[in-house]
Amino acid sequence: MRFIRCSINTGSLPRRQSKFQSTLASTRTLTVQPVTRLTSGDVDHFRDTAFKPQIPALLPEGYYRSLPAISKWVTCPKNSHERPALIRSYLEQFASTSVPLELTIGGDFARVDQPLSIFLDASESITTSEARVYLAQASLSDLPEDLRRDLPTPDLVLKAGKGDVYDTSIWLGLAPTYTPLHRDPNPNLFVQLAGTKRVRLFSPDVGRAIFGHVQAEIGGHASATMRGEEMMQGEERRALEDAVWGEAEHRPWLQDALECEVGAGDGLFIPKGWWHSIKGVGEGMTGSSMWLLSAWFGVLYRPNDPLNGVLQYQVRDLIARYESADQCSTVHGNDEDLLYKSVRLSQSQHTTILTVHVLLKRHAGYS
Repeated sequence: MRFIRCSINTGSLPRRQSKFQSTLASTRTLTVQPVTRLTSGDVDHFRDTAFKPQIPALLPEGYYRSLPAISKWVTCPKNSHERPALIRSYLEQFASTSVPLELTIGGDFARVDQPLSIFLDASESITTSEARVYLAQASLSDLPEDLRRDLPTPDLVLKAGKGDVYDTSIWLGLAPTYTPLHRDPNPNLFVQLAGTKRVRLFSPDVGRAIFGHVQAEIGGHASATMRGEEMMQGEERRALEDAVWGEAEHRPWLQDALECEVGAGDGLFIPKGWWHSIKGVGEGMTGSSMWLLSAWFGVLYRPNDPLNGVLQYQVRDLIARYESADQCSTVHGNDEDLLYKSVRLSQSQHTTILTVHVLLKRHAGYS
């Protein structure tokens, strides 16, 4: 098993410091590099060009424009004077559905579960930038069946890997919106449903260095895999946003960034472990969905086995905790296969948790 001990020095940018320092003078003219756009949405082309090499890639422009949610949830502006808006005549039938909302008023931030009707009303009545209501990370599986049918799983998700979908999440809110720098424990397909968003991405090593550098500067200890409240307000939010979206002159790590802009129907593949921050820009409603892929769990999947979901959650959660604590490097798919196989043999939840802890601890410091 190839676990490698991480030597993270959060007081500086590890291993890249000399490069960053030596290129500081040249960053005045630095331009963030664009994400490569695929010439085709063919599954084989996507698999060979992006999925297998784990390289960020845009699908052809508007590739997912036919998704029902794009035309049923949000209006499509017909000219530059119009703004995307929620289609209440359709969504109001789901008004009592509980959804996760992020509330920002001035400098205060909170997460609450509220009926969808609250979000629909707030999206029309709030006119100040000081108050924001964002429907963030709503799991598609928790929504009514009609809404789930509006977002069918794309073929690329079903066919590029082993066909397993870990989760599907939805975001809706008035621009500007913001998601801080973070990484996901799975590869994912990000699809823009309405409005426009800008995305900046960093490879696993560079992103971890930036995140550690920011945490050291502010004396923080946030998790890189969780959208914690401390990342959404105050000093930490400002520091993360400045590091990722500030001018390049004093941020030499931006020479390693990739950037793209996505509009309704655009799709972006984000490989496992790649760090990214997302901004909703312009005016009006912006929305997106994200399918988290499982590229290797199919090897151990047994139809109708009630342990599948339990094992998947426990192993992923523990791996994410160890990675975010920098106790081991990013875990590779083959290593995760071995973890699952060991866990599968245990057959009980208690032994499952113990087995994963022991395996991770055993290899976190030795290789």
